[in-house]
Amino acid sequence: MKEFSNVFDERGEHRICSDSAEPEKQRMQFNVYFLGIGGIGMSALARYFLHEGRRVAGYDRVRSHLTDQIEAEGAVVHYEEDPAQIPVDFRDPATTIVVYTPAVPADHAELRWFRQNGFEIVKRSQMLGYLSQGKFVMAVAGTHGKTTTTTLVAYRELASETWRRRIERRTRFPPLHPARNRRKHSSSMPPKSNVRCHIQRVI
Repeated sequence: MKEFSNVFDERGEHRICSDSAEPEKQRMQFNVYFLGIGGIGMSALARYFLHEGRRVAGYDRVRSHLTDQIEAEGAVVHYEEDPAQIPVDFRDPATTIVVYTPAVPADHAELRWFRQNGFEIVKRSQMLGYLSQGKFVMAVAGTHGKTTTTTLVAYRELASETWRRRIERRTRFPPLHPARNRRKHSSSMPPKSNVRCHIQRVI
């Protein structure tokens, strides 16, 4: 089996190792299959790859609002542990990478099928590591407060000098550095209807 480091470069992009005259066509054939696609972390990775224009499919035990969302965005999801239900486009080890969560047991029928057929298989944590190569990463961990802290970090990033002009068009938040901006801002928090920040970089 080929090493995963040969598939992604330091920017997280697919490497074309063939001498074919159609590298862009090969790039678009790069698929990602998720075992346990309905988890909060796995579904986020699935949506990232969908956003990047990759074909995404996967398995999960139960349907949820997360699986409904990623299906609506273009992913193909099934809910029976059956290798026969793996879509045809995801059955070629040369064009498909498999991502799984440790919650999937080692004797899972689909995981066994992928291993027996020589697919590149990586854990969710490994995929996050590969995607973060060459990027500045702000990671938040802990038992409690991760969501709150992540929100504050994201707002601070968006409110940096790089993003300030884009944010001020959409919000009424006071700037983090009032001295750098001559405009007057209210010190009161805006109603939710006025907040329309959009994080434009997933990773």
